[in-house]
Amino acid sequence: MFSEHGIVIRNNKERENMTDTFFATSIEHLVTTKDGDTFIVSSSFAGSEGDTAKESEANAIAGFEKAGHSADELISITTVELDA
Repeated sequence: MFSEHGIVIRNNKERENMTDTFFATSIEHLVTTKDGDTFIVSSSFAGSEGDTAKESEANAIAGFEKAGHSADELISITTVELDA
């Protein structure tokens, strides 16, 4: 295991032995205020966790859309694996 700046990097053998993990996804997107100012924000929407990265990403995108955001506001999607 290697840790730098709070980020934990494990090798494949360590990952195979990990069973108590889950995935969390955040979405970086644009938000424009009523005054017309535009900001880049990172949001974790309710239910954006999952047992797999794919599930977490699908949940996050659904939350993004449910919150009224559209694809033209999306900048990036970040998914991380976390210990439960």
